[in-house]
Amino acid sequence: MKIRILLHKNLLEILTTLGFGAFIGWLIYIAFVGSRNPVFYDALSQMDVTSSYKSIIHPLRVIFEPLIGTFLIVGLDFSYWIIILVLFYIIIRAILLILDKYRYNHMIKTSIISNILLDALKFTSIWGMMMFLLGVIIFGVGYVIAGVLFLSNNFRWILKVISWINLGLFSGKLLYNVILWTFKRNDTHMKFYQIRKKFLLTIRKTRLRNFLIASKKELVKFVTTFWLILMLTQGLQYIKIPTQRIETTLAADEFLFDLHAHTIYSDGVLTPAQRVRWYIDQGIHGAAFSDHHNLKGAIKAQKYVERKNLEFTVIKAQEFTDDPEGIHLNIYGETDRVVVPDNYWGEENSTETLSCREAIQWAKSEGLYVTVNHYESLISAPFTYEQLRDWGVDGFEIVNGAREQASEIRQFCLDNNLICMGGTDVHMNEDLDTFVKLKLDDPNNKTVDAIFEALYRNTHEVVYIKYRPETIYTSIGLIDDIINYFGGLSLPQTISWFFWTSVIYAGCILIFQATKSLARPQNQLENNKSKY
Repeated sequence: MKIRILLHKNLLEILTTLGFGAFIGWLIYIAFVGSRNPVFYDALSQMDVTSSYKSIIHPLRVIFEPLIGTFLIVGLDFSYWIIILVLFYIIIRAILLILDKYRYNHMIKTSIISNILLDALKFTSIWGMMMFLLGVIIFGVGYVIAGVLFLSNNFRWILKVISWINLGLFSGKLLYNVILWTFKRNDTHMKFYQIRKKFLLTIRKTRLRNFLIASKKELVKFVTTFWLILMLTQGLQYIKIPTQRIETTLAADEFLFDLHAHTIYSDGVLTPAQRVRWYIDQGIHGAAFSDHHNLKGAIKAQKYVERKNLEFTVIKAQEFTDDPEGIHLNIYGETDRVVVPDNYWGEENSTETLSCREAIQWAKSEGLYVTVNHYESLISAPFTYEQLRDWGVDGFEIVNGAREQASEIRQFCLDNNLICMGGTDVHMNEDLDTFVKLKLDDPNNKTVDAIFEALYRNTHEVVYIKYRPETIYTSIGLIDDIINYFGGLSLPQTISWFFWTSVIYAGCILIFQATKSLARPQNQLENNKSKY
């Protein structure tokens, strides 16, 4: 009996301690069997070049590793956030049910705290969804007036503004509720008590009504929580996080470039200025800003570099994105024209639209360079390699985002004097995972022509980086990513996880203990209700 009473009184502490102990055991195991050992591989020469490069972790990354690491695990795949949300919600609701059943039944102050949070969530969801609908209207009007280019250039900006306003609304409303409770405690206390009492009297009428009302309340809680987490995750994406730094020994005429990248002016999350800093922080000397069907990101990046007098080369480019045909092209060089596929989202009537073949031939006639991005094997490809070669492409990506393309593409480029390209195709905040090491004839001449002249020799390196081992596969993407992430942590990163997990654990225990003194039995309030 004593054990049962002890369990009832300390159930949350026991469960939290067991979970904490299991996680610490996992960290200790990982510290012995895993380690951060980045592998650098040159896809062009098919050689391991790890001895030539080092990846140095930023100190802030180590300090805040749990926060940044969690974002990097799940922040790059929206489906992961959905999974995390469902698990998070189930866990939180289970904890609240345990609180209500075993310890804090009729605890009025806890009810007030939860209602303060729920009120802020409801407020944010209502106004946030109205803003979301306004954003949809703006997208629709913009599309009707300006076509697909409006969406390509602006949807990330609008999403960013909506996300940050929602987070501001939630924070402001939550602060307002806390202040209201602090300075008008009796009125607020009685308000929530009356709401609770009315609800309890109502749901006692019938079991069906009880079920319907409970289901409605649960649905509201889930939707409001989902909306907040969605806006939180979207908002965090637009903040530049600390990155690694690549260290290597280069000759005066050797440079590191990324030849495929995106900014907030298409489907990237960083502004052109942030993206420039993202590259410089990691030791990269230049990059092709190749947003979908626009040059705004490249132009603004160039202006930022000039204004700050930075030693960084901005290559102007645009990505011709023919999704219905299943082909993406990067077009490099100075041009005022933005080209759109002739079958892209019903844009056939636009004067700027071109077919894949026409886009390549137009680019070559203007003295521009064209490469084929992340092309798959011929089994699923819309055009043959020979067709694209004959139309005038300058090369193919053999690496895209640390993933090697089909080996036949590399061999086709070498056999046909085409460039073996490589790029991160970066959209998010993650560490750079692909770059090209290029030797220029004149180190002071970093024009597009000079860069492509050097690329055509195919004597460069197309390097991709594997930051962590990927030796465990469960066929469940999120599980694989989590396991392999922890397996690739350095000792300082593991210590950071241990420290912050211990802080959270200690905080939870203190909160659980402190809430015991907050409990006020309902019958005590019933005896004093006449005072109100």
